Amino acid sequence: MGSADAATGNKRINQKLSEDRANAVYNALVNKFGVNASQLEVIANGDQKEPFDKPVLNRVVILE
Repeated sequence: MGSADAATGNKRINQKLSEDRANAVYNALVNKFGVNASQLEVIANGDQKEPFDKPVLNRVVILE
C-alpha cells in the first residue's frame, strides 16, 4: 500500500507518488526477489489514508 502525506503537493501529485512508491516495491519483490506476482496487490491511497500522525512518516509503502 503506497501512501503520501497531505501536507505537501496536491491530490493528483500525491496519488501519483503513492502509485509510484507501491509499484517500485512491487517490481522489486517480483523482479529482484522472485515473489510470485499473483500473491501481490498494489494499492495506492494517495493522501487519503494517512497511517501516521507525522506527515513525513506518511511518505511510505506498507506491506501487509
